[in-house]
Amino acid sequence: MSTEFWIGVVLSVPIGIATGLATPYFQRRIEERGKRRAGAEFRRAVRQLREAFYFRAHPDAFTHYLVEVAIKTTFVAAIMAIVTGLIFAINQMMDALLLSGDFRVGRNVKAWEFIRASGWVVGQLVGVIGSIAVVNLCRPALSLVRRVKYFDHFIKLAPPDVMHEVNTNPWQPQPETALQLTD
Repeated sequence: MSTEFWIGVVLSVPIGIATGLATPYFQRRIEERGKRRAGAEFRRAVRQLREAFYFRAHPDAFTHYLVEVAIKTTFVAAIMAIVTGLIFAINQMMDALLLSGDFRVGRNVKAWEFIRASGWVVGQLVGVIGSIAVVNLCRPALSLVRRVKYFDHFIKLAPPDVMHEVNTNPWQPQPETALQLTD
């Protein structure tokens, strides 16, 4: 019998014991994480159902919420457009100075080109970040619009335990939901 065989035998026993001891720990961790996710999903479903009930019963509050989201979206888009525009304007001025010949770069031509190129990249990144921010502002509102617009279908799809948890008449608003949404 070779030494490799005996090394395999000697190492397989501790590895088997370690695997047997570690497996229940990891199984418990996976089950706990699944329970936490299920609890969070349940709470999210209850919140969504309460929001749909509330806004279905109070269309004026729903309109106010949508106007608020539109104003936030416009504000974020305007700020990002201003910052991006300033960055691009600075780069254009740098190009104009170089082309006019009045501006002497000297030995720092490579550094100047790097700064100009970096300005274009930063301007593009600011535009992309602004677009992502606008999408993140609009996505929850669009989801809520869909739930309120197709309310009857949304209610049919709600699991019984969620409906039981909500435990409310569809036409009785939940005031705490309105307060949470306007913060």
